[in-house]
Amino acid sequence: MRAAYTTAWGLAVLAGAVGCTSAGHPAPAAAATTATAPAAAARPAASAAPVEADPGRPLSLPERQKALVRVQGGRGSERVADVTRIRRGTLGVAVACDGPGAVVVHLGAVADVTAECGAGPGVYDEIALDGAKARVAVSVTAAVANEWALTVGWTPAVAKPRS
Repeated sequence: MRAAYTTAWGLAVLAGAVGCTSAGHPAPAAAATTATAPAAAARPAASAAPVEADPGRPLSLPERQKALVRVQGGRGSERVADVTRIRRGTLGVAVACDGPGAVVVHLGAVADVTAECGAGPGVYDEIALDGAKARVAVSVTAAVANEWALTVGWTPAVAKPRS
């Protein structure tokens, strides 16, 4: 089974192959990784990162974002990772897909990001977190025919909403 690439900067991340619990819910089957965030705080950039159109390749984020979860060549629905804690800051979500319909990325109770497949180069969205979030399950809902790539990043700077 394919495991998601994950790193953490001041966050604990749990990712990898998944199984099922006795309740029928997906359960992670990998170990946790913890690292320390860089001391310098980044500032939000004025423009969003372009999202590549190829779901078979890793997606990049703006320089200020540290990748938490990176998956390329995903197909269908999948539970990608469980992030045990995300500090206050900004999440960046880059999604690209190919196939019919749309792909929806679920970031637990934080947000959902939808990408229409074949409608352009992909989607990049930023979500400001005014406080820490715990136990954020990252999952994707998609048709089996959809191939997708996903990168979730984080920066300690809180992005202001764009008008």
